[in-house]
Amino acid sequence: MSRFMIFKPLQLLSILNDRHRSELSLIHSRVTCSRSDLHEALGIRKNTITDDVSSLIDWGLVMPHDTLRGSRGRPRVTLSIRPDAVNVVGLAIEPGRVLCGRVNLLGEPASDPTRITVFDPSQMVQTASDAMHSAIDDGTAAVGISIPGYIDIKKRRALTSSAWPGRTNVSLDGLMEASGPVPLIIDNTTTVVALRWLLERADTTEGNHLVVYLADGMIGASLLVDGRPVRGPYVAANELGHNRLPIKTPRCYCGHSGCIERIFSTDYLRMTQPSLPQLAHVLQNGNNTDAVKHVTDYLVLTLSNAINMCCSTHVTLMTNMTGIENYLDDVIRQTRMLVLPELAQAMVMERWIDAEPGAIRSAGAAARMAFFNGHAPPIRA
Repeated sequence: MSRFMIFKPLQLLSILNDRHRSELSLIHSRVTCSRSDLHEALGIRKNTITDDVSSLIDWGLVMPHDTLRGSRGRPRVTLSIRPDAVNVVGLAIEPGRVLCGRVNLLGEPASDPTRITVFDPSQMVQTASDAMHSAIDDGTAAVGISIPGYIDIKKRRALTSSAWPGRTNVSLDGLMEASGPVPLIIDNTTTVVALRWLLERADTTEGNHLVVYLADGMIGASLLVDGRPVRGPYVAANELGHNRLPIKTPRCYCGHSGCIERIFSTDYLRMTQPSLPQLAHVLQNGNNTDAVKHVTDYLVLTLSNAINMCCSTHVTLMTNMTGIENYLDDVIRQTRMLVLPELAQAMVMERWIDAEPGAIRSAGAAARMAFFNGHAPPIRA
């Protein structure tokens, strides 16, 4: 804990106002920022900026740096987020496992990750609750939880989710209670990836940004419009993975066959060629069998349709499968060929490969976003 902090995180949450959050958000997005930058960008009076910055420094959230200008004049003071000021907990619930750990305000790991295999889905909520409770400490300002599928926050239920295959309306009461007084944010797995992209990688929030998450047997997408996720009646992403094709696949947890996330899976590959290894290994080694080509064709068709429908100006393909850079480059090339020409010319497509710890950092991004600017308000403060 920073020696400058005179308030605990929960106390800070009660005294930070919208103006403070705007200032913190700008300092975070620019990495380093001066008082003049804050004045010009936010249109706040200089005296008010000076008072606010003094408070943010006293509270341990911001630290000043002297930057030399040259031989004349006073040094220019720049500001940056103090990474050790407070932390957030990121908790990721995935099919068959729970990932949990603390993350600082810059999105960097602040503790060793906890990875727990869960063989019995009925024990998932209890396992996740215990992991969360163990991760929360005196410096925790908020908890971010990522869950795949559809979540009804008001009724505290996971309506459908790959984490509970074959089950519906799973109670999340244990998660809601385990964080105690610490604010809790629950969001969809793909949406938290998109929020993390906004915090850590986005050059601009303007336009329609489609963030697609690719994993073995799991595909999701989140559409960001001017920096805010498009949400439906429940906590969910754009559920691109349940785009269904007239293809025989292993049955999806949603109850149907032919979902693209079931096609983009080891199970589907082995239906056509039983001797193939795991999907990630196949893609790493550039296997060009008919089975892989079919999977790629269906993936490209789904992506191009989504891009054409959303008129996306920026598309990010994110995956936890390391070593598949060449494969994703090929997917991007093929997708561009099917996107409307006028849209393809103006569209930026990129790949983002991040290994397993990214799930914790992404879950924590929902809590960080709420701390900085309230885009993902706590479900219980």
